[in-house]
Amino acid sequence: MLDINYNTEIDILVVEKQDYDDYSDSLELGGFVLDLDSNSEFLGLEIIDVSQKTPLSREELENIREAEVEIEKQDEYLRINLTVVLDTGKSVIYSQYPRTATA
Repeated sequence: MLDINYNTEIDILVVEKQDYDDYSDSLELGGFVLDLDSNSEFLGLEIIDVSQKTPLSREELENIREAEVEIEKQDEYLRINLTVVLDTGKSVIYSQYPRTATA
């Protein structure tokens, strides 16, 4: 299960695992901050200026009921897929970066 927190004052969405103790690294990718464990697996995601980077309004961001994050790692790119469940339905947000951006 993931914790979902939206800070309206600074427009940051944080989606993270509820319990973890193996934090290892953070990758900053164009306003998306990905927290990883020692095996480079997902722990958390912060999206800075989220209302400007996604098609979601601030009202929708305040009312996210569920979220799922998938990280797709390929040789040439890293893709972050965020699926959120709103009262109005599902919304999928993704961001893709060249693999060199993570080096």
